[in-house]
Amino acid sequence: MRLRHALVALPLLAACGDDGGEGGGSSEATSTTSGPGSTTGVGGAAATSTGTGATGQCGEGGEAPDPWAGPLEHLGSLDLGTLPVPTEQNFPVPDRALGLTTLSEDPAGGVLGIYSLRPPAGGSVIFQFAIPGTGLATFGDLGVITGASPLSDNDNAWPVQEGTWLLRIETDEATQPAETSRSRIWVRRTADGAFHGGAVDVNVFVAPGAGVSQSYLDDAIDALFDDHYEPLVGLTRGDVTFAALPSSADSVAGAEEFRALLASSDEGLPIPSLNLFVVADFTGDLGQALGVAGGIPGSPMVHGTQRSGVAYIPSGDAAYDGSVLAHEVGHLAGLFHTTVVEAGFADPFDDTSACA
Repeated sequence: MRLRHALVALPLLAACGDDGGEGGGSSEATSTTSGPGSTTGVGGAAATSTGTGATGQCGEGGEAPDPWAGPLEHLGSLDLGTLPVPTEQNFPVPDRALGLTTLSEDPAGGVLGIYSLRPPAGGSVIFQFAIPGTGLATFGDLGVITGASPLSDNDNAWPVQEGTWLLRIETDEATQPAETSRSRIWVRRTADGAFHGGAVDVNVFVAPGAGVSQSYLDDAIDALFDDHYEPLVGLTRGDVTFAALPSSADSVAGAEEFRALLASSDEGLPIPSLNLFVVADFTGDLGQALGVAGGIPGSPMVHGTQRSGVAYIPSGDAAYDGSVLAHEVGHLAGLFHTTVVEAGFADPFDDTSACA
């Protein structure tokens, strides 16, 4: 199947609030990699991921130590290492997980995709580069691809299963194939395995031609959370910072420039956080767009990639802008359109009415 190069789960965006139990408060990921398959947990204790080509060191009795052992982290990460494409990698998901996100990258910028993402039991939640039942082969792209679960109301996707998951990365041999892929996993957890809301930090980058003040954008971001995300899903506004873009970012002339704009985000920005690019115009193959998301889902945990954020054009009505941002950030969190322009495709939720 030819991969569709797509331009397009909320808890993974948020800094967790107090859950009344172990590990309360917000936390950045503290399980960082020190080599393929090897991670360092709290206090520097060595841990190891599992999977083909990513086995690392084993503990006593030949069993790999648990990379999620130790104090509960609200957002933990696991580096599966860099392997030739195609590849299959197993990785463990701990108990009390709310959601997981995968990010796979080819440093040479080749085409790669998620052929499948399979939980310990049941069928894959991504299969043949698509969420089963949608027909949309969107899990392929140039250089970097993200996946997640839950992405649908499929019983295999939610609740997130504890145990060994399988990630298969493939490429499109007919175009610009990726030769290697570095894959990383992020898992959101709480002490009781339930979502208790949280705050989303926002990094705002403003092109001069957008013609709006910081006060106006503050109002738009307030509308995003006050009118949409707080009442609907319990997410509130966190820390918001502003930075200026050069005048070259005023008009985004198509998908290639859009990818470069998102990739210009600083890799050192806080994680997780939302990158919001405010521009004056979209042209070319993005013409007539009000906003564009960097992926379905995107990457709030890794900045400096073509999936690291959303861009939009201010309308002059901050409340309306809040609805546009709710739409685009929904894509970044893994949500598809309820109605897809191409006939024969659908979103992955059974309760969405079909549109003829």
